[in-house]
Amino acid sequence: MEQRPKYRFVYYGIPIILNIILYAHGLTGDFIWDDRSLILQNPYVQGSKNILEIFGQSLKIFGEDYGYYRPLSIISFAFDYLLWQKNAFGFHLTNLILHIFVIICLVYFCHQLFGFTQAILISTLFTTFAVHVENVVFISGRMDILTTLFMLLCLITYFFVEKIPLLLRLLLCYIFSLLALLSKEVAFVLVLIFVLVIIAKIPREQWKIHFLRGLIFIGGSVISYMIMRAVLLEKLVPESPVVTTPFLIRIINIPRLTLFYLQLLLLPFNLNARHYEFVMSNEQFISLFFSIVVLAIIIFIVVCVTKKWQIRFGILWFFIGLLPVINIFPLSGVPVAERFLYFPSIGLAILLTGLIASDGSMIKKINLKDFVIRIIIFLIAIINIVFTFIRIPAWRDEETFFKTMIAQNQKSPLAHHNLGYYYYRQGDWHRAEIEFKKAITLNPYFPAPHASLGDIYTRTGRYQEAINEYNNYLRLLPGAPNRMATISRIKELQNLLNNAQKDSQK
Repeated sequence: MEQRPKYRFVYYGIPIILNIILYAHGLTGDFIWDDRSLILQNPYVQGSKNILEIFGQSLKIFGEDYGYYRPLSIISFAFDYLLWQKNAFGFHLTNLILHIFVIICLVYFCHQLFGFTQAILISTLFTTFAVHVENVVFISGRMDILTTLFMLLCLITYFFVEKIPLLLRLLLCYIFSLLALLSKEVAFVLVLIFVLVIIAKIPREQWKIHFLRGLIFIGGSVISYMIMRAVLLEKLVPESPVVTTPFLIRIINIPRLTLFYLQLLLLPFNLNARHYEFVMSNEQFISLFFSIVVLAIIIFIVVCVTKKWQIRFGILWFFIGLLPVINIFPLSGVPVAERFLYFPSIGLAILLTGLIASDGSMIKKINLKDFVIRIIIFLIAIINIVFTFIRIPAWRDEETFFKTMIAQNQKSPLAHHNLGYYYYRQGDWHRAEIEFKKAITLNPYFPAPHASLGDIYTRTGRYQEAINEYNNYLRLLPGAPNRMATISRIKELQNLLNNAQKDSQK
């Protein structure tokens, strides 16, 4: 049995201090990309609306409504705005603090399951994963941090806080699981994680009673969440984005996507806000076959290296965490995103540290196999730390961010459009026009740059060209959320042209 170390709070400080060192220079970043829509352009965040009205709103990003219901995340932005106004530092600080709370909860949770030494190792490795930059430094990435925090609090309260009376514990678990769902929909996996912890921790003869209790509080929170959606949003489930890849192909591609996620966690040399290199298609069966073989070999080796249940627990946590983001039923137009890995990465950290033979002491005589495993895990951590430091400056401001996106993929129409829109807001219409035209050249069917180019032409008095671009925008996006406003603008510009022609004829 592992001995309890003296001054445990000092050991807690290892992952916390490492986390602060890694992300301190990300506190000076600006609002980036979705932050503008979710925070700077959101009346519910800026206090011009009653904060309770947030519960009746779905999540809208630049006018697009996918039916996401995440009121708690928006409320967290509203509280930040109340304290900090438009000072991005405060929002970044909140993200960092929430990430630290997740680390503290992770240490406590893993301590109860795997022992204190393993808990510190797991949380420290979790802290180093470079994919977390998109959660911690990108303000809008907070949603995954919040839902992970509440899921961990729910598990800790139920399994490890036995001094609280049972009914109160169940009530608290119900509240935490509901808060997790109201932060982000991926919290539905809590049901499977709860079952996993029961199987790992509870004697078999007691499973039934714990399953029934879980059904009470998790089932109750899910029902409450669905009722809130149905009543307040009048929409029971989110709308699925337009998906061109057939369902069977998406299922077949799961091993390839899983392997890609593993690579992002273990060797994050290709961090990017948009992963265009991963495009599902019917013509990638060679890559798919390779992915299946490699993934099968990895799982076989990991399971056969040792029979430790911690490893199997970590594998199952990782795959359960991936279920909402492997495109079985796509919930967004983005097939791959680094922020999706925040919760699943806990499972990988548990798995990797489980490979380390430990009897409670990190300093002991070890065999060659254990030495090699420790070196590999140490190198994974160091590589992730290096790429974390490399990646964070890309999130400093929007110009740097979108230029980085373009440098990583010259053929990205979205990156060129967004950089152009940044220049447009700065009043640099010439550079904005150049970027909008590049975006259209790369993808003539991309609606947004046509509307943005129309705005440029309107500003610079080229009314007929503006009308043409607005018409192109409406043709490509008939259901545009600003359709009526765009039609009204076209009429105004046509009137200006008509008046100018009349004046020239006099």
